[in-house]
Formats: sequence, structure tokens, C-alpha cells
Amino acid sequence: MEVYEDALIFLAIAVAFAFCSAVLAVRLYRLKRATAERVGTVVDRLAPEGVSATSRRRTLDAVLAQLERSAEDQVLDASDIGSAADRLRLTLNDLPHGLVICDEHRRIALRNPAAVEMLNLGEGHGGPAEDAVSSAVARILDEALAGRRTDETVSTEGPPSRELTLCGIPLDDGLRNVGAALLVEDRSESLREAGSRREMVGDLTRQLVEPMVALGILADAVLDESEPVLRDRMAERLRAESARCRRLVDDVIELGLQTAAEHRPAERIPVETVLRRALEAAHPQAQRRLVSFRVGAVPARLDVVGERHQVELAVGKLVDHALEGARAGSTLEVAVRVVPRGRVEIEAAGPAGAAGLRPGLSVAVVEQAARNLGGELERSGDATRVVWQLRLPAGPASLRAEAG
Repeated sequence: MEVYEDALIFLAIAVAFAFCSAVLAVRLYRLKRATAERVGTVVDRLAPEGVSATSRRRTLDAVLAQLERSAEDQVLDASDIGSAADRLRLTLNDLPHGLVICDEHRRIALRNPAAVEMLNLGEGHGGPAEDAVSSAVARILDEALAGRRTDETVSTEGPPSRELTLCGIPLDDGLRNVGAALLVEDRSESLREAGSRREMVGDLTRQLVEPMVALGILADAVLDESEPVLRDRMAERLRAESARCRRLVDDVIELGLQTAAEHRPAERIPVETVLRRALEAAHPQAQRRLVSFRVGAVPARLDVVGERHQVELAVGKLVDHALEGARAGSTLEVAVRVVPRGRVEIEAAGPAGAAGLRPGLSVAVVEQAARNLGGELERSGDATRVVWQLRLPAGPASLRAEAG
């Protein structure tokens, strides 16, 4: 009897254990299935748009494998997005135009360095300085946020003065306006160049008309003059005016060549050699006008970098025009120095003559050649004194001299 009771107890325990195991197995199965479903839902959400979801009846191992593949895809996508963002950032940083992007509340979300520099965008207040540009920017962004594209030109006082073209563009995702973009273009240099061209054309017309008229008058006078001495003097004047016309034509041709000049390999050019040749070439004209040169010490090691013909042309025309603008019988002072921003400055200064600071065609040639070389020409002075300063990129020896 006791053995029978022990067997029943053992059987009951076994049944209970089996029942508990079955319940636990069912629960584990349901938990595993629920986990698979939840992870599968995550996988479906991570799947690219347009890719159909996997079957709803899937094992946990299969779902985990899918999750691993999705994670790898997401890492690759994140890497691609990061690379694209870096390329976009580098592109925006190098853009010559300014770009500002704001959200729907007009909070600036992106701005490139050109926009910061043009609009004086400060880090502290998150917007342009309080001036005419600030008002224009706020007005244009408000218009763009309202869905209207707006263009406006704003002038600022210098130095340097600027003319900025602002364009507001609405950003719409198809459902609503999510922000606005502001494009900024600095047209100051192009306008200055256009003004210089108009000034040059007017001056060229005057310079060509004057000798042509003089040639016509002198030719008539020579034909009517019977006195040999006077006829010889008029013939000499004819030759002088003819040479003047020839120089003007040469300048017109040279200006056209410089405007269309292609980039050529740069070389190191000693300043002392170029300046000496320019002064030697100008010596006959200086003698005729009774103008002398006083040249400061030019270290033999100073050099500039550029295409040789353009350097020689710029320096030669600078000396010629300074000589033409100096008062007859005066002294023209020439100095060479290394100035900040890695430039070698060649300065010609003296008492102003009748031409003074009047821009001539040779000045346009110098300006274009200097621009091609990455330099600039500056003119200053008044009715009594004229100063011309040509700045060209310094060579290694000049930079070492400046550092020393």
C-alpha cells in the first residue's frame, strides 16, 4: 500500500513538473514570438522606403539577422550622409556668394563664411548688425517665409563701400513653408570695374581725339607755311603727335591682350632688374620733360612672383604714367618696400603736373596687368602731388626679408 501511495505521489510530481514545463515553454514561445514581432517591427521601420516588409511569421533568429543587416545599412547610410555633409560644408565655405538658411521662425540654421563677412553676422545675437542691411535681411526673410520670392539691392558705406544684391527664396516641402534661404551677391567689384571701363573709354576718346585734331591742324599749317624754320618746328611737332598716337594704339592693343590673357606659369623676378630697365626706357622722355628720378635703395634680393611680361609691363607703364603726370622740371621719387599681406610695393611720387591723377589708358593697362598677377594699383594725392603705388605678390626672398 505504501509503495502504491509513493508511486502516486511520484506520478503527481511528474505531472506537475510536466505541466509547469509546458506552461513555461508556452510562455517562452509567446515571449520569443512577441520579441520577434517587436524586433521585426523595428526592422520594418529601418527598411528603406519602397522596400516591402518581411513576412509577419518569422523566427527570432531570422529577425535578429535582419536587424544586423539593417544596422549595417544604417551605419553605411550615416557614413554617406556624413561625407555628403562634409562635401556640402566645404562647397559652401568656398562659395563667393553668401548663403543664409533659416527655419520657419526665422532662426538661422546655416550660414557660410561669405554671408558672415558680407552681412556682419555675429555669433552673439544670431543675426546681422542693426543697420540698413539688417533691416533688408529681416524684410526679405519675412517675405520668403510668407511664400514670396524677393530681390533687393542694398548699398553700404565703407570703407569699403559695397553694393549687395539680396534674394529671398521660400523653402517649401510641398505641404507647408519650412524656412527660407537668402542668397547674397557682392556686386561692388563688378560695378567698380564697369565704372573704370566707362572712365577709361571717355579718357581714351579724349586722348585719341586730341592728337588727331592736333595732327590735322599741324598738317594744314605745314602746307601753308613758307618759312623753313617754322615748317621744321611744325614737322617736329607732327612727329611728336604721331608718336603719341602710336603709343595710344599700342596701349589699346596691350590692354586687349591683357584682358584676354591666359594664365601662365609664374616665376621669381628680381624687382631691382625690372625697375632699372623701366627707368632706362623712360629716360629719353624724362629728359624731354626735364624730370629727374630719385630712386631709393632697392635690395637686390627683393623679388616678386608672376609672369615676366606682365610684371615688366606693369612696372614700365607705372613709371611712364607717373612721369607723364609729374610737373615738368620736377623730381620723381621712386621707392620699393615690402608691405603687409605678402606684397612688394613700388611707389612713384612727385609734384603733380597738368595731367595730375587723371586716369590714362596706360593706367588701365597697369591695373589689368596687376589684376592678372594678383596685385593692385592705388592712386592718391591732390592737385599738388601725385602718388602711384603698385603692389605685386612678394616672392620667397621678399617674404624672408620681411620676416627678418
